[in-house]
Amino acid sequence: MTQLILHIGSHKTGTTSIQKALFSHRATLAACGWHLFTSGPSGEDRPYGNANPWIICDEDDMTQSYIHPDLSHALCRHQGNMLISSEFFSWISSPQIIQDFCQTIRGHFTGIKLIVYLRRQDLQAISHHQQGSKGNNVPASWFYGHSPRALPDHSDQLNYYLDYYQRMSIWADCLGDASVHIRCYERDRFLEQDVVKDFFTFLQLSNIQIDVSSETENISRGFIQTKLGHLMNQVELSEQQRNMINGQLEDRGKLMPSREEAKVFYQAYEESNQKLQQRFQCGSAASFFNDDFSMYTDSAEDLWDESKANDAIHKLLSVIKNMPLAEDDDIGLLLKQADALAKDNPQAAFQLKKLALTLRPDRFVSKRL
Repeated sequence: MTQLILHIGSHKTGTTSIQKALFSHRATLAACGWHLFTSGPSGEDRPYGNANPWIICDEDDMTQSYIHPDLSHALCRHQGNMLISSEFFSWISSPQIIQDFCQTIRGHFTGIKLIVYLRRQDLQAISHHQQGSKGNNVPASWFYGHSPRALPDHSDQLNYYLDYYQRMSIWADCLGDASVHIRCYERDRFLEQDVVKDFFTFLQLSNIQIDVSSETENISRGFIQTKLGHLMNQVELSEQQRNMINGQLEDRGKLMPSREEAKVFYQAYEESNQKLQQRFQCGSAASFFNDDFSMYTDSAEDLWDESKANDAIHKLLSVIKNMPLAEDDDIGLLLKQADALAKDNPQAAFQLKKLALTLRPDRFVSKRL
């Protein structure tokens, strides 16, 4: 009997830690009869524990994301038990795409288990939206937009990811309810409060000594970094410009909504969560997620105050003060031309060197004037 374990995320539920642990322990997994799928679409062996390149995201419309048509065939080319992990599967919501994928792998594997970790919607949106602040090329930024608030602006598109009942039902309709294993992403439910150990317990490999902690991966960003990150997305700064600014920003505080805002956001999905619990018999009888909102305060903590605004502006002005107006190659060319003109036209040579100093004062061009 050949089995497949399909780990589909979700995002911001310790997936990077899980994948790092899987890759680090792939030899042990193989000894236990499991092959970790690490191949890329071009056939290369990737040094990671995820299959993210096999999911193609559409920057203009994330609802059109799809699974690479060769993935199912790549999985079926391997003999024996397989394990594949990618949180990018959570971007897939098309019943037809999921049905086609499942139909192919069902013909090769006699047993399939899908495992997913789900995080309460308000916490999921805050953390996932924050991830989008890291750059314009991050799928989360395409999906949630660039609002500099803790929670993304409400839109019907949010249901595409956050309506867990609808999303998981599509997979269950193809694989069967018994094949879908839904875990609540709340640390007090995990073995030793560690999602990596919880995942290995699901694999029935809890005896493996795991040396990768879930606490060390994808640490949250600070208030100013997150807020300015969304604003930088709005004006489409280059990666170089972003890095120069982020290098000056302190990573403290956290962008958080008020308690009431978080509750209102979550309440939009309570009915869906109840259906999820009823169909898959996961969580307590009352609710799949806990109802603890004590991590929030009465007032929103995602708005500027005088101190934070002045701090951010001061850091930005410091970056602008030291930001070069030209690259090293450009300055080198100006100085080379100045040297060539020095003998025949010293005045022109002086003006070129003066221009170089204006463009890149940090290059100590003044020593050559």
